Amino acid sequence: MYDFDTNYINVISITSRKSCELVRAFAECYDSLKKNDLTARVIHLDNEVSHDLITTIEKNRLDYQLVSPGDLRLNEAECAIQKFKAHFIAIRSGADPDYPKNCSDLLLDSVVLALNLLRPSRINPKISAYTHIHGVFDFNKTPLALVGCKVRP
Repeated sequence: MYDFDTNYINVISITSRKSCELVRAFAECYDSLKKNDLTARVIHLDNEVSHDLITTIEKNRLDYQLVSPGDLRLNEAECAIQKFKAHFIAIRSGADPDYPKNCSDLLLDSVVLALNLLRPSRINPKISAYTHIHGVFDFNKTPLALVGCKVRP
């Protein structure tokens, strides 16, 4: 999910593209934004959307728009997905070669954190997208390290 105003990208792993999984992921992402006092005005969706997801969006009293087929550049979320993919691939490429490929979903929280610390907020470009949503990140309390690298005990 991508919030345009804050420029924040949030990612939830899904096990399949089934309707129930998409609804669960949407609800989880949207609830995290609502918890931080952000409310969507319009949800932009591509044409591969389920009826259950549209019902969930309408239950939250949100408007939605479908992006025309084949023109993904109009959908800001698609652009954000491409940026997330590029960032995720770069981090995954720098991980230890012995890191299990089937555990890549364990890297998502760290990748989302690093990506949003680097992205400026659209409302206030002097702060990061992470800061706009969660407040100032305390690097002394939670030092960051390279994700997926071996650590010696």
